[in-house]
Amino acid sequence: MSVIFTWACFLLWISSSTAENTPDVVVTCFNSEDCALPCTFQPGRNETVEWFRQDALLYRFDRNSSKESFNPDQLAERASISPQQISDGNATLILRRSDPKDRGTYRCHVQTSEGRHKAKVILKVEAPIRRLFLEQSRLSGYEEIKCSVQDVFPPPRVTWATEPPTFEDLRPVTRMHAKPNGLYTVDSRLRKLKSQPDLIYICKMTSSYGASTWTTSLRERDDWDKLLQQQQ
Repeated sequence: MSVIFTWACFLLWISSSTAENTPDVVVTCFNSEDCALPCTFQPGRNETVEWFRQDALLYRFDRNSSKESFNPDQLAERASISPQQISDGNATLILRRSDPKDRGTYRCHVQTSEGRHKAKVILKVEAPIRRLFLEQSRLSGYEEIKCSVQDVFPPPRVTWATEPPTFEDLRPVTRMHAKPNGLYTVDSRLRKLKSQPDLIYICKMTSSYGASTWTTSLRERDDWDKLLQQQQ
């Protein structure tokens, strides 16, 4: 009986000292806007809170010394946490003016008198499509249609189609240029089909995160009427 009692106490001690883990959280924020990375836990005393970004220490707060510190190389000028809310079990990290370079994995580690808590937040930053541009040009004796978008992230997937459908290979040429701020300019060009007049050329751009699809079209006529673009 004494052996069984000893093992029961040992297993109970392991269970009580195990860290509290929460499922991974995926947060998507818009470029240049403030972003909240959640971390909530069971309130206790003597809290120590640490936030890591890509395994590098970003923030640390120690209740015993009332000391708060940021790593100067890890978003120190744009990240903040409220020590007052930590007492209520809220160690959410606020990231101001987020941009694509902030993407990645963040981890929140909390130690209190009630135990340990760990949370992982996967941050995505999106600069959504606001408007598509569609225009025609004439180069080297053939007519070309250009579909473009500026300042987006991540770069969208571009597809072309015609109405009515054609069995010819459209063969668009799509280029993506990354700017220093991490945003993209996307330019997709399609040569007009000479053998099939009176077609509607349709350019579709879909966000890599699947949040939205934008479509714009151009009807081939003598005046090349441009149709309205729409978001789905």
